[in-house]
Amino acid sequence: GKVGEERLEKPKASTANVGIFIEKASRYTAIDRLTPELLGYSSSGPGWMPDSALPGNEGMSVILGHRNRKHLRPLQDVKIGDAVSAGREYAYTVFEIVIYEDSADWRLPTADGNVLVLVTCYPFRYSGNAPGKYMVTAIMTY
Repeated sequence: GKVGEERLEKPKASTANVGIFIEKASRYTAIDRLTPELLGYSSSGPGWMPDSALPGNEGMSVILGHRNRKHLRPLQDVKIGDAVSAGREYAYTVFEIVIYEDSADWRLPTADGNVLVLVTCYPFRYSGNAPGKYMVTAIMTY
């Protein structure tokens, strides 16, 4: 590199190459880097909740995103039993969909095993800040 050029270290844990693929919608959504500031509400894409497991790892992985087309709007068409994948390696099957009319009531599920939780605002078509949350929970199948 050139003199005076700064080198940025690559994050040790990163979702830079991970995305969520919602098979029913044939929609791939990239996940932003693992930074607490994002928490899924960045303009560029959904984000990973930093105190949850990374997608594909042991435990619960939580992804938060807006309800627009670039983020998690395709969740509106997902049904129980549908396939969702994280990256190219990890497949999940949807086993629960919960709608919270008031965001203040939203709680993470109490689920055992390797699960992926996708959360967006609800209703999907709403002008302004939507009052609720839409949560899809899926269990890893391989």
